[in-house]
Amino acid sequence: MKIIVALAAGLLAAGCTLDTVSQPDLAAPSEFGMSIGLTALPDQVPRDGSSQSVVTVTVRNPTGRPVVGQRLSLTASVGTLSETEVVTNSGGQATFAFVAPSSNALGNSATISVTPIGTDAGNALPRTITIAFIGESNRTRPSPSFTATPASPEANAAVRFDASATTDEGAVCLDACSYSWSFGDGSSGSGRIVTHAFTAARIYTVTLTVTDASGASASTASTVTVSAVAAPTITLAVSPDPPLAGQQATFTATPSIASGHSAVRYVWDFGDATTQTTTGPTATKTYSKVGTYVATVTVTDDVGQSASASKQLAITGSGVTASFTVSPTGPKTGDVVQFNGASSTASAGATISKWAWDFGDGETSDETDATTTHKFTAVRTFVVRLTVTDTEGRTGTTTKEVAVTAP
Repeated sequence: MKIIVALAAGLLAAGCTLDTVSQPDLAAPSEFGMSIGLTALPDQVPRDGSSQSVVTVTVRNPTGRPVVGQRLSLTASVGTLSETEVVTNSGGQATFAFVAPSSNALGNSATISVTPIGTDAGNALPRTITIAFIGESNRTRPSPSFTATPASPEANAAVRFDASATTDEGAVCLDACSYSWSFGDGSSGSGRIVTHAFTAARIYTVTLTVTDASGASASTASTVTVSAVAAPTITLAVSPDPPLAGQQATFTATPSIASGHSAVRYVWDFGDATTQTTTGPTATKTYSKVGTYVATVTVTDDVGQSASASKQLAITGSGVTASFTVSPTGPKTGDVVQFNGASSTASAGATISKWAWDFGDGETSDETDATTTHKFTAVRTFVVRLTVTDTEGRTGTTTKEVAVTAP
C-alpha cells in the first residue's frame, strides 16, 4: 500500500504570538493549509485491462479534522478511473477505483492526480499518487516498409507503392494496420497499396506513416527519382517523290519514341487545306492540281509529347489526258447517248485502265472499257465529267456540256 500526505501550513511571523482565543476551523474548503492524503491498495497492478486498485483520498483541515463535502477532480495518465469527481464523506474521505490498462499500454506506471474544487481552492495544485504496472508492455510501434515500382519512374507514369512488408509485433501487419502516404508533391493517399503519378521530373521524398490497432504509429521515408520522358522525333518520306498531279502518293512517317512508350496518333497536313488523322505511320494522298505543297506530319506519343516533320513537294502535270466524244451531240430525252473516251492518253509507259463517268444527273459509271451509254430523262444542259486512271495510278479529268432537248 502506498500513502502520500501533502501539507501546506501557515507559518507564524517571527516575534508574533497568538492570544488565548483559539483559531477557528476553516469554514469552507481552503487549499491553503488543507492536507490531502492518498492511498492506493494495491499499489501495483498487472497490465491486463481489468485489475483494479482502490484509491482513498483523505482531506483534513489545518487542525487535523476531516473536511466534509470537499469536491475533488480526478485524472489518470493511463488506464481508467471509476469516477472523474468525488466528494468527501463525514470522515473526510472519498474512494474510487483505478482500472489497469491493457498489455498494449506504454510506460511502467500510471499517475493519478487529485485536485480540490471550490471557490477557496481556485489556485489548488493537484496531489498525485503513482500505481506501478506489473509485467512488460507488448505494445511496440509498427515497423513500416514499402517498395516503389518502378523504382525510377518517368514523369506521368503510374508508380505502385506497396507497404505489404510492414510488420507489427513481429508479424506482417497487412490490413490490420492503417497506412497514410505523403508523396512529396503536395498530394497524399491512404491504403496498403496505392498508385501515384508524378507530373514533373525531380527527386521526391515519399513518407509512409503506419498506425496499428492499438494506436501506435511510426513513419519511414524514401526518395523517388522521377525522370523526364524523352521527346519523340520523326522523319517524313513520300513515294513517289514527288508525285505527279493525279497520282496517288504514299506518305510514310518514321518516329523515334522513348523506350517503353509508343506513338498513339499521326496528324497529316498535306498543304492543300486537307488533313488526315491516323493511328499508323502511313497515309495516302492524290494532289489534283499542279503546284508546290508543304506536307507536314505530327506524331503524338502516349504521354502527350509531339514532334513534327515537313516535306516540300513540287507537283507537276500527270501526263494523263482525259478526252471523250458524245454521240449524238444534241440528244433528246430518252435517246441512247454514246460516250467514248478512247482518245484519252496515259503517262509514258502506261495505259489507261479505268474510265470513271459522272453524267451530271446523279448517275455515275466506272468502266474498264473506253465506251459507255446513258439516257437523260430531263431537258437541260448536263456537265459530264470523265476521270481516267492509268496503270501507274495517275489520273486525268475533263468535262463536257451535253444539251438535252425535248423530243
